[in-house]
Amino acid sequence: MRIRPGAEVDLPTVIAIEANAGELFREVNMAVVADGELPTVEQLLPTVRDGRVLVAVEDDDSTLAFVLNSWVDGRAHLDQVSVDPTCAGRGLGRGLIAAAEQWGRERGSSAMTLTTFADVPWNGPYYRGLGWRDLPAAELGPEPRGHPPT
Repeated sequence: MRIRPGAEVDLPTVIAIEANAGELFREVNMAVVADGELPTVEQLLPTVRDGRVLVAVEDDDSTLAFVLNSWVDGRAHLDQVSVDPTCAGRGLGRGLIAAAEQWGRERGSSAMTLTTFADVPWNGPYYRGLGWRDLPAAELGPEPRGHPPT
């Protein structure tokens, strides 16, 4: 597996991965997440052009997982991490999160934030296990409070 910047050609697969990964939320009684509206290729094009999408790919360059980064309150922000469920347990998410953190550092961010469903086993506990911490409300800027969880 290797990580590279996302390209326009990756976007249909990125959308399919997001849909497939979203299905896991049904297992924790969160069908509303699984049934959420998916982005379109046109909506994602600016994120690829801005270099905010990173993808994990196989040797044949097939896309297995992705992250989408942005800026929130002047800091790098992890908008979305999705791994094709058939590839779970291979370290793809961990590798992409590390690459996203590096993406932020390279652009001058001293910290990275994310919003997540803290009690979902593959979200809050997972991120805490990677060294992320919950921020007290007093440390949140105005944007993360209104940013939807990934």
